Amino acid sequence: MSDKIKLDLQTTLDDLFTSKLIPFKLVAHKVTEDFPGVFRVHFYDARIHSVTVGIRKAETIASQLRSAVLGQLSERSESLAEYRRSGGNKETPLLAFFAKRPTC
Repeated sequence: MSDKIKLDLQTTLDDLFTSKLIPFKLVAHKVTEDFPGVFRVHFYDARIHSVTVGIRKAETIASQLRSAVLGQLSERSESLAEYRRSGGNKETPLLAFFAKRPTC
């Protein structure tokens, strides 16, 4: 993956954060090619580990990354909202799980 593409991807992520479309800053630490034309952008972040982006001729890789990140965070927001509606507290399910674990 060329440095220019990595820079474009990071610029896209920075734009999402500064536009307040995502609630936290993401850093594209690594980009791997899973299949020809299908790339995985690794963030190494507990909230979102990676996204898969397929190269399509009609769209740029940056616009596809934007859609993939927003889509994945949207799915997680909906899951969290559903959890809260079902009687869960305001913590995420994972945080609630760790809060209930006994300590040694």
